[in-house]
Amino acid sequence: MFNIVFSDEYGVLPPMLARLRQSAGLSQRDMAKAITRSQGHIHRMETGQRPIELVEFCRMARSAGVDPVQALEAVLREWASVGCHYRSSLPSPVYEAPRVEADGEAPPRLQAFQFGEASSGAT
Repeated sequence: MFNIVFSDEYGVLPPMLARLRQSAGLSQRDMAKAITRSQGHIHRMETGQRPIELVEFCRMARSAGVDPVQALEAVLREWASVGCHYRSSLPSPVYEAPRVEADGEAPPRLQAFQFGEASSGAT
């Protein structure tokens, strides 16, 4: 059975998270406190011993003072530099970050996906 943790793409994440934390001047203990995890949890994520969940990735980026979208874009650039051609099989709109208008409204193409709306045909 395939384990994503051992993929080339995943191998980019642990050292990148460590660099992100270190560039912000945070210790593993500081990061752990910021995302309400243990120092050991951070260590295991940074050494590839524990999977990195998307929510944790976003919290770690924010705690390091980096926009999560920019952090993810850096991951995608790193993938490209190590030969993981993620874009070749997916249409480019998948990689467009959702934008929020100045008035706080989601763009029209995102408004259709608001949570809590009844789907057509539901009873």
